[in-house]
Amino acid sequence: MKRKKMNSFFKQVRRAMFEPSSGTDRFSLGARPAPPPIPPGPPAPPSDEPNELTGDPPRDAEALRTLFGGPRNGDFIMSELRVTNRSGAAFLAFMIFLRGMTDGEKIDGKIVRPILDAALQSDRVRPETLHEYIVHATPASFATSLARIKRAILDGAVALLVPGVRRAALVPATKIEHRAVGDAKTELVIRGPHEGFVESLETNVSLVRKIIRSENLITEYIPLEEFYRTNAAVMYLSDVANEKLVDEVRRRLEGTRMEMMANSLILQQLLEDKPNSLIPTLSVTERPDRAAGTIIDGGVIVMTGNAPFAALCPTTLWTLFHTSEEIYTRTVYANFVRFVRLFAMFFALFAPGVYISLVNFQPEMLPTDLMFHIAGNRELLPFPTLVEILLMELAFELIREAGIRIPSVIGSTIGIVGALILGQAAVQANLVSPLLVILVSITGLGSFAVPNQDLAYAVRIGRFLFLFLGSLLGFFGISLGVVFMLGHMVSLQSFGVPFLAPLYPDMSANRDFIFRSQLWKHDEYGQFTRPKKRSRVRGAIRVWKNLWEDRSP
Repeated sequence: MKRKKMNSFFKQVRRAMFEPSSGTDRFSLGARPAPPPIPPGPPAPPSDEPNELTGDPPRDAEALRTLFGGPRNGDFIMSELRVTNRSGAAFLAFMIFLRGMTDGEKIDGKIVRPILDAALQSDRVRPETLHEYIVHATPASFATSLARIKRAILDGAVALLVPGVRRAALVPATKIEHRAVGDAKTELVIRGPHEGFVESLETNVSLVRKIIRSENLITEYIPLEEFYRTNAAVMYLSDVANEKLVDEVRRRLEGTRMEMMANSLILQQLLEDKPNSLIPTLSVTERPDRAAGTIIDGGVIVMTGNAPFAALCPTTLWTLFHTSEEIYTRTVYANFVRFVRLFAMFFALFAPGVYISLVNFQPEMLPTDLMFHIAGNRELLPFPTLVEILLMELAFELIREAGIRIPSVIGSTIGIVGALILGQAAVQANLVSPLLVILVSITGLGSFAVPNQDLAYAVRIGRFLFLFLGSLLGFFGISLGVVFMLGHMVSLQSFGVPFLAPLYPDMSANRDFIFRSQLWKHDEYGQFTRPKKRSRVRGAIRVWKNLWEDRSP
């Protein structure tokens, strides 16, 4: 019985770590067939409300009021507009809109004033010709169904109802408050652009278009009906991006249904290939230049309102490891920073496990003086090494979380003072050794050096896993964990792209992994996304250099 349970446990572990989420015939940008189309969603429940306009503005306005919650909804505005011609003939029109979604100045300048001025100057203003006098600064449309009018009002339009006409004029007058474009909060840089995305989809799209000024930059707006009518913007270059990649992004968006608030961070969890994996297979960015870089490289980005982030499709390990600042610095400096970051990430992931393996299992690998020093410090300690490390790591995580949640004015002070006081008090009370305090501090600093927040979470959690493996099996346990980790990373995919591509499997690409070459050597597109183009340039990048060398004797 116990053997069956153990076999079942290992099967679940193998399925979670190594098997693809969609079966063996998973989606691929290669020669594999495309996945089946998404079936349509369930039909909407039948409604007893009228679906078409009647031509009676009070009755139609009352039907719309019922759709928006009746008299209880204080944001529903039903304004009467009395239009009187020069001869004295008058009729009553109704303007329907939502407070907070529309701009009063736009309503007055585009609808009210033009209609009233035209009526005072002539007798030709009639209900059936009223829309001709609206100032169409932005495209207006017409609708005959209450459902279509409701969707337009939710988007910030004003519905104009006139007597005798069984259609409504929908005039855009949107005004949605959002913060101004400022610095990116989560991806700070010293050199490079300082603009960051905001909570407005239109503004974010314009920030990307300001960087990529190309007629081939396509923006598809996909309505997410189940997410309370949220629109998702899918951006890509039509002459570079693989059509199968674009179709797969579109298919996943259309096949996601849930009645909740939707933004890029929520879609990240719903669109990624392996949501149960500790390692993220879909990343987000707050920087327009990095989103534009993904598009230029043949990828696709997905953006929505309500969150200042864009999802990068596909995502590889190098996407999580690189930062946007490195492209703006010289190659030697960028490679040095990447080496420091790689060392910090490995130290944050393996240092506690290696320490406990050396102390408990292989102390002969340490220098003799250091081994006697560690043994002397541990002579008066009441806890085993595992408990010491767990206490210090949990205390560090507590300080980190408290520093984030408390007000920013005192957050950094609490973090520094709390760490100093706790570390010094723990050493003086003979609860932990001084060497362990140093180890945990450097480990915490190493986790802060990881550029991607999701990858940093994976490193922090993985540190505890390797700690337990090292405490149980020593270096054999750590080696076993590394083998499982590498096998899991090899099995991951992101929108049909292997997670370790183009390093494994080896594909033609610019050699920009841990270290990168000079920028003028990045003359081809990475083939792991199967782009439509192979070369980025026609000829050489530094033409002036070649001309000078040709003239030299």
